[in-house]
Amino acid sequence: FNGEEIRTLIGHFGRVNCCTVFCDGTRAISVSDDWSQKVWDLFTGNEVYSLGGHCVPVLCCAVYANGTRAISGSDDNTLRVWNLFNGEEIRTLIGHFGRVNCCTVFCDGTRAISVSDDWSQKVWDLFTGNEVYSLGGHCVPVLCCAVYANGTRAISGSDDNTLRVWNLFNGEEIR
Repeated sequence: FNGEEIRTLIGHFGRVNCCTVFCDGTRAISVSDDWSQKVWDLFTGNEVYSLGGHCVPVLCCAVYANGTRAISGSDDNTLRVWNLFNGEEIRTLIGHFGRVNCCTVFCDGTRAISVSDDWSQKVWDLFTGNEVYSLGGHCVPVLCCAVYANGTRAISGSDDNTLRVWNLFNGEEIR
Protein backbone atom coordinates (compact mmCIF):
# COMPACT_ATOMS: atom_id res chain seq x y z
CA PHE A 1 0.00 0.00 0.00
CA ASN A 2 1.51 3.25 -1.09
CA GLY A 3 -1.45 5.67 -0.94
CA GLU A 4 -1.34 6.21 -4.69
CA GLU A 5 -4.55 7.46 -6.31
CA ILE A 6 -6.14 4.74 -8.44
CA ARG A 7 -8.76 6.84 -10.24
CA THR A 8 -10.95 9.90 -10.05
CA LEU A 9 -14.72 9.44 -10.24
CA ILE A 10 -16.28 12.31 -12.17
CA GLY A 11 -20.00 12.96 -12.49
CA HIS A 12 -21.26 15.33 -9.79
CA PHE A 13 -21.92 19.01 -10.53
CA GLY A 14 -21.76 20.14 -6.90
CA ARG A 15 -19.73 19.53 -3.76
CA VAL A 16 -19.57 15.85 -2.75
CA ASN A 17 -20.77 15.68 0.86
CA CYS A 18 -20.41 12.01 1.71
CA CYS A 19 -19.40 8.68 0.25
CA THR A 20 -19.40 5.10 1.40
CA VAL A 21 -18.07 1.83 0.01
CA PHE A 22 -20.10 -1.37 -0.18
CA CYS A 23 -18.81 -4.13 2.13
CA ASP A 24 -17.64 -6.22 -0.82
CA GLY A 25 -15.53 -3.33 -2.13
CA THR A 26 -17.00 -3.40 -5.65
CA ARG A 27 -19.18 -0.28 -5.53
CA ALA A 28 -19.56 3.03 -3.74
CA ILE A 29 -22.25 5.65 -3.29
CA SER A 30 -21.61 9.39 -3.25
CA VAL A 31 -24.04 12.23 -2.46
CA SER A 32 -23.80 15.84 -3.47
CA ASP A 33 -25.03 19.41 -3.29
CA ASP A 34 -26.26 18.81 -6.88
CA TRP A 35 -29.16 16.79 -5.29
CA SER A 36 -27.83 13.52 -6.70
CA GLN A 37 -26.77 10.19 -5.28
CA LYS A 38 -24.54 8.17 -7.55
CA VAL A 39 -23.64 4.50 -7.41
CA TRP A 40 -20.16 3.82 -8.81
CA ASP A 41 -18.39 0.70 -10.07
CA LEU A 42 -15.03 0.93 -8.31
CA PHE A 43 -13.25 -1.38 -10.74
CA THR A 44 -14.10 0.62 -13.85
CA GLY A 45 -14.74 4.04 -12.30
CA ASN A 46 -18.04 4.26 -14.20
CA GLU A 47 -21.29 5.54 -12.77
CA VAL A 48 -23.71 2.59 -12.51
CA TYR A 49 -26.78 4.78 -11.98
CA SER A 50 -28.02 7.88 -10.21
CA LEU A 51 -30.74 7.94 -7.56
CA GLY A 52 -33.32 10.75 -7.58
CA GLY A 53 -35.76 11.76 -4.88
CA HIS A 54 -34.21 14.63 -2.96
CA CYS A 55 -34.80 18.12 -4.40
CA VAL A 56 -32.14 19.80 -2.26
CA PRO A 57 -28.51 19.01 -1.40
CA VAL A 58 -27.95 15.45 -0.18
CA LEU A 59 -25.66 15.39 2.84
CA CYS A 60 -25.16 11.79 3.95
CA CYS A 61 -25.50 8.18 2.90
CA ALA A 62 -25.06 4.68 4.26
CA VAL A 63 -25.28 1.22 2.70
CA TYR A 64 -26.79 -1.88 4.30
CA ALA A 65 -24.13 -4.49 5.06
CA ASN A 66 -25.66 -6.88 2.50
CA GLY A 67 -25.46 -4.22 -0.25
CA THR A 68 -29.13 -4.43 -1.21
CA ARG A 69 -30.29 -1.06 0.11
CA ALA A 70 -29.00 2.36 1.08
CA ILE A 71 -30.26 5.39 2.96
CA SER A 72 -29.61 9.06 2.31
CA GLY A 73 -30.30 12.22 4.30
CA SER A 74 -30.63 15.76 3.05
CA ASP A 75 -31.41 19.44 3.51
CA ASP A 76 -35.14 18.60 3.11
CA ASN A 77 -35.08 17.13 6.67
CA THR A 78 -35.81 13.60 5.41
CA LEU A 79 -34.08 10.29 4.92
CA ARG A 80 -34.85 8.07 1.98
CA VAL A 81 -34.42 4.31 1.75
CA TRP A 82 -33.33 2.96 -1.66
CA ASN A 83 -33.49 -0.40 -3.39
CA LEU A 84 -30.03 -0.80 -4.93
CA PHE A 85 -31.12 -3.52 -7.37
CA ASN A 86 -33.45 -1.23 -9.31
CA GLY A 87 -32.62 2.25 -7.95
CA GLU A 88 -36.17 2.86 -6.73
CA GLU A 89 -37.09 4.67 -3.54
CA ILE A 90 -38.66 2.32 -0.98
CA ARG A 91 -39.79 4.91 1.57
CA THR A 92 -39.19 8.34 3.03
CA LEU A 93 -38.43 8.70 6.74
CA ILE A 94 -39.98 11.90 8.13
CA GLY A 95 -39.38 13.25 11.63
CA HIS A 96 -36.51 15.74 11.69
CA PHE A 97 -37.10 19.50 11.74
CA GLY A 98 -33.62 20.37 10.48
CA ARG A 99 -31.30 19.07 7.83
CA VAL A 100 -30.04 15.51 8.26
CA ASN A 101 -26.27 15.65 8.68
CA CYS A 102 -25.36 11.99 9.08
CA CYS A 103 -26.96 8.55 9.00
CA THR A 104 -25.83 5.02 9.60
CA VAL A 105 -27.42 1.59 9.31
CA PHE A 106 -27.16 -1.11 11.98
CA CYS A 107 -25.17 -4.15 10.81
CA ASP A 108 -28.29 -6.34 10.78
CA GLY A 109 -30.12 -3.89 8.48
CA THR A 110 -33.16 -3.54 10.76
CA ARG A 111 -32.57 -0.03 12.10
CA ALA A 112 -30.77 3.21 11.31
CA ILE A 113 -29.73 6.30 13.22
CA SER A 114 -29.84 9.83 11.84
CA VAL A 115 -28.65 13.11 13.35
CA SER A 116 -29.77 16.61 12.52
CA ASP A 117 -29.40 20.35 12.88
CA ASP A 118 -32.59 20.14 15.00
CA TRP A 119 -30.36 18.76 17.83
CA SER A 120 -31.95 15.32 17.59
CA GLN A 121 -30.76 11.80 16.99
CA LYS A 122 -33.43 9.42 15.79
CA VAL A 123 -33.45 5.64 15.70
CA TRP A 124 -35.58 4.28 12.83
CA ASP A 125 -37.20 0.93 12.14
CA LEU A 126 -36.21 0.34 8.51
CA PHE A 127 -38.95 -2.24 7.88
CA THR A 128 -41.82 0.06 8.87
CA GLY A 129 -40.20 3.47 8.37
CA ASN A 130 -41.31 4.49 11.86
CA GLU A 131 -39.21 6.35 14.40
CA VAL A 132 -38.38 3.97 17.27
CA TYR A 133 -37.21 6.75 19.62
CA SER A 134 -35.27 9.97 19.74
CA LEU A 135 -32.09 10.49 21.75
CA GLY A 136 -31.62 13.79 23.61
CA GLY A 137 -28.53 15.30 25.15
CA HIS A 138 -27.05 17.67 22.61
CA CYS A 139 -28.25 21.30 22.73
CA VAL A 140 -26.82 22.28 19.36
CA PRO A 141 -26.78 20.70 15.87
CA VAL A 142 -25.67 17.06 15.86
CA LEU A 143 -23.18 16.43 13.07
CA CYS A 144 -22.12 12.77 13.08
CA CYS A 145 -23.03 9.35 14.39
CA ALA A 146 -21.89 5.75 14.39
CA VAL A 147 -23.27 2.46 15.74
CA TYR A 148 -21.29 -0.24 17.49
CA ALA A 149 -21.09 -3.41 15.38
CA ASN A 150 -23.18 -5.35 17.92
CA GLY A 151 -25.95 -2.72 17.78
CA THR A 152 -26.01 -2.07 21.53
CA ARG A 153 -24.52 1.43 21.56
CA ALA A 154 -24.14 4.49 19.37
CA ILE A 155 -21.94 7.56 19.47
CA SER A 156 -22.80 11.07 18.28
CA GLY A 157 -20.79 14.27 17.87
CA SER A 158 -22.02 17.84 17.75
CA ASP A 159 -21.31 21.55 17.63
CA ASP A 160 -21.00 21.55 21.44
CA ASN A 161 -17.52 19.99 21.04
CA THR A 162 -18.62 16.70 22.61
CA LEU A 163 -19.14 13.09 21.69
CA ARG A 164 -21.87 11.23 23.53
CA VAL A 165 -22.25 7.46 23.88
CA TRP A 166 -25.76 6.00 23.97
CA ASN A 167 -27.28 2.78 25.29
CA LEU A 168 -29.56 1.68 22.46
CA PHE A 169 -31.59 -0.68 24.64
CA ASN A 170 -33.02 2.17 26.71
CA GLY A 171 -32.00 5.32 24.80
CA GLU A 172 -30.03 6.74 27.71
CA GLU A 173 -26.65 8.42 27.57
CA ILE A 174 -23.81 6.37 29.08
CA ARG A 175 -21.79 8.52 31.44
